[in-house]
Amino acid sequence: MALLGLGIVVQLVADAVIGVRLLLLARRTRQLPELAMGACCLLLGGVGLPLSLAVRAGLLGAAEDRGVWLATALAIQNLACLALYVATWRVFRADRTWARAVVAVAAVALAISVPGSGADSGALYWLGWAGRGGAFAWSAFESVRYLGLLRRRHALGLVSPVVLDRFRLWSICCIAVVIGFAVFLVSRLQGLNPAETPAVLATTSLVGLVGGISLWLAFAPPAAYLRRVEARAAAAAPSGA
Repeated sequence: MALLGLGIVVQLVADAVIGVRLLLLARRTRQLPELAMGACCLLLGGVGLPLSLAVRAGLLGAAEDRGVWLATALAIQNLACLALYVATWRVFRADRTWARAVVAVAAVALAISVPGSGADSGALYWLGWAGRGGAFAWSAFESVRYLGLLRRRHALGLVSPVVLDRFRLWSICCIAVVIGFAVFLVSRLQGLNPAETPAVLATTSLVGLVGGISLWLAFAPPAAYLRRVEARAAAAAPSGA
């Protein structure tokens, strides 16, 4: 079971570390995207997800307190995902009124869902689930769309391979999280406890491993990795370009 949870641990550690790095960056730049992304990573992987996993595994106090703990964990996750909505809006659709409306609707839905989150079922609980999953689905869509634009610009020599690779990695990270949400949904529909089912843990672990590594390489890539990205781009460039 410990091995099955390895990928989950990788994801949580990557979220926490990258979250702190981005918040420190936001402190210097005073920019909203860095602040929102940092808050998302730290609140989600550093606090909200570990707390919800502990609750589902029965590690926090008496059974009668489970609802309060779960509602708290999901409220923190809601804040994290609201921050991701804000980051996606500001990075990809800052000039679009409809995107601002998406953020507002998401904020209302996530807030409304909190009182019903402790029941671990019901309309309000699943409203919160949809709101959280929607944050990553939207970010994945926008990132993949923008990645296509960057690839065309990169072919013209207008975008560095490192920037292109970072958007690719963020796309992979978001898609991995969306898959994680889907796995959770399927497990719940089957009446399983995601924190205690080996098959679910194995799938979630793999998804977490992919997502955590992608997140780390996107925001804290080692110098050796960056050299490899640049060398690969140079090797793929047409002769004489």
